[in-house]
Amino acid sequence: MTRKLLPTLPRFEPENMDHTATKCFKECPRKYFYRMVLGRTSPAGKWESVFAWGSAIHKFLEVLYETGDAGAATQQGLTIFRAPSNPSFEFQTKERLLVNFAKLMNMYKEETNNAVIRVEAIEQPFNMVFADGISIGGRFDQLIRWNGRTWIRDWKTTSKQIQYFKQGLEPNDQAIRYIYAASCLQHGVDENGYPNRVIDGVLFTAIYNTKTVGPEIQGIPSSRTLMQVKKWVDEQVFIHKQMKACREEDVWPMHEVSCSFCD
Repeated sequence: MTRKLLPTLPRFEPENMDHTATKCFKECPRKYFYRMVLGRTSPAGKWESVFAWGSAIHKFLEVLYETGDAGAATQQGLTIFRAPSNPSFEFQTKERLLVNFAKLMNMYKEETNNAVIRVEAIEQPFNMVFADGISIGGRFDQLIRWNGRTWIRDWKTTSKQIQYFKQGLEPNDQAIRYIYAASCLQHGVDENGYPNRVIDGVLFTAIYNTKTVGPEIQGIPSSRTLMQVKKWVDEQVFIHKQMKACREEDVWPMHEVSCSFCD
């Protein structure tokens, strides 16, 4: 391949396509080139504390469900916390974070007592290969048994009202990617690389906070049929063919509809 775009810079494109990389390419091939191929990231700036808030809650939950030790989970979560750097998220204080931890601890205790949800794996990575050799991957927040059925649980911190949050669950590459991977691992695949059956779905658990409301915790199940999963696999193969064409020609078109929102 003859490099045409910024040819002197080193390239770091991942071989295993996860949800973040695929979503970035669908937003804009040029953005994908900058971020995933050149490995450039935008300065955290005013978003640093917002990202840290979500990461702190994820770490708290990871340690809590692994150890059952709320004190250790709190300490590890607090090491990630950053004071609010975005005026729109000034409510994301350490005090509010601790209130979130306490409410999540209560949820954990309730789950442990009623045994409706049993956690089988935490922060579980997966790698899958489509029938044509395309490699994809990701990481489950939790693999659970909910009322005896297999689900994936994914934690989401959000300031969107729940009705708007739900609107983002279909289409949703992350949800169907998780369902595809867990279904293949549990039920096997056919000669075309499709799962033989699908698991029940993804239980998105939204942890909702705004300036005046929260924390509120709500579980939102999202399922897909086998036909939907098969169609998604076909679409992934098509998207990866587009990626291959961009690499071979070293042409990464800009999608101008995304430019005004691009970092």
